[in-house]
Amino acid sequence: MRDVEPLGRFDLLTRLLPALLLCACTTAAPLITGERSDLQQAVTPYARGLREAGITRVLAGSGPLIRLDTLSGPVYIGYPPGLSHPEFTLEIDAANVRASASSFDRQRDSPALEAILAESIRRASSNNVQQWIRANPWH
Repeated sequence: MRDVEPLGRFDLLTRLLPALLLCACTTAAPLITGERSDLQQAVTPYARGLREAGITRVLAGSGPLIRLDTLSGPVYIGYPPGLSHPEFTLEIDAANVRASASSFDRQRDSPALEAILAESIRRASSNNVQQWIRANPWH
C-alpha cells in the first residue's frame, strides 16, 4: 500500500474554498428593519393561508427573488412584473405574524404585497405536494 501524503494548509484551503463560497452565496440574510403595524395589518388576511402552506418566513429584499422558508425547504419566487418591489420580512408562527420593513407605503406597495402573498401560498402549496410525492413514491 502506498503512503498518502497529507494535504497541506494551502491545498486544503483551495479544495474547501469553492464549497464555502457556494454555501455563503445561497443563504439569504434577513433584513434588519423595524416592525411595522401597517404592514402587519396588510398581511393579516393572508396569515392563515401562509400557515396552511407551511411558510414560516418571507424575505423580500433588494434582489430579484423572494425567499420563502417553508416546512418543506426554501422556495424562491420573483417579484410580480409591473409592480413595486417592497422590501420586507415576515415571520410566521402558530400564534401571529411579525412584519418588518424599513418602509411601507400602503397605496404603492399593497398591490405588490397582495400579489406576492397569493403567489407565495400557491407556490409553497405546490412545492409541498411535490415534496410529498417525492417522499412517498409508493402512492
